[in-house]
Amino acid sequence: MTTETPMIVEVDCSTGEQITRPMTEAEIANMQTMQEENAARVAADEAASAEKAALKAAALAKLTALGLTEEEAMAIAGA
Repeated sequence: MTTETPMIVEVDCSTGEQITRPMTEAEIANMQTMQEENAARVAADEAASAEKAALKAAALAKLTALGLTEEEAMAIAGA
């Protein structure tokens, strides 16, 4: 199975000339690094969101265990 080399489009804004060329090895490596970094950021953001949701659910459960209604607990928690 062969993979195609990603292409770069360079545009000269003053003339409108477009040049399409294959990426260099360095550009491909840089693109892969940026994709990996982005995937790591997305995973970290998702983990932080899940942790925040779990903490909020735990706080609501504790407030309702103290005798507050669900509506009162949600009002305090800002939900």
